[in-house]
Amino acid sequence: KPDERIASLKVNIYPNPTRGKVFISTNAPITFLEIVNVLGEQVYNSTNKNIHQSAIIDLSGFMRGVYFLRVETEVGNKVERVIVQ
Repeated sequence: KPDERIASLKVNIYPNPTRGKVFISTNAPITFLEIVNVLGEQVYNSTNKNIHQSAIIDLSGFMRGVYFLRVETEVGNKVERVIVQ
């Protein structure tokens, strides 16, 4: 069932808080990544052409603050809060 697959989706983001690169790992292939700021403005997006279960995003150029990282996978989506120091 799709609902069970979504419930079993695990997303790890580290280090969080970060000052630079953030590593994302999941237990399902990542298809799309998006970061929005607290105003809801998209500040990063990436379609993952090489479907892997991990990705690295460099946030060192981002202003300090709270961002929301949306991870889309083949089995579902998850949004996680990321803090840039």
